[in-house]
Amino acid sequence: MVYGALPPEINSGRMYAGPGQDRCWPPPARGMDWPSS
Repeated sequence: MVYGALPPEINSGRMYAGPGQDRCWPPPARGMDWPSS
């Protein structure tokens, strides 16, 4: 994953919060690309 291409709030780990990950951007393959799933 290229964290440098993601917003700072996602770099901080907000993407692991759950619903928040859909707030600003569409996950490409949430079930496969993001460990939070």
